[in-house]
Amino acid sequence: MDQLHDIWHFAPQTWDRSINVGEINIYSGAEYDEVEFDICKAVKNASGIQSLTRVQNIFDFGMFLMRSQVLAVDNRQETYYKTRRYVTIPAFLKEDALANNLDHRHLNMNTFVLKVI
Repeated sequence: MDQLHDIWHFAPQTWDRSINVGEINIYSGAEYDEVEFDICKAVKNASGIQSLTRVQNIFDFGMFLMRSQVLAVDNRQETYYKTRRYVTIPAFLKEDALANNLDHRHLNMNTFVLKVI
């Protein structure tokens, strides 16, 4: 599993290294504070967040890394930006959303971009 170790090297520091695929509820801490700040700044009537669920999948993250490299190599003259997107998903649509890599377009939902990273 050397490849998996390599992918973990690039994963966000806030990810739980003992979980390859899973959901983690976040109620406080630096990650929570950052997301809450971004959302409250972007949404006018946001009054605070009670909890967040981080969906982490190291295998999907690895695919993202590989796709990013392909785009960078194939289109060297283009500039690409990573964006952080936040999507509110009703509980009854969660499984459909996860099956589609949280792509809001498959659910006919809106999303908003809060920051370019």
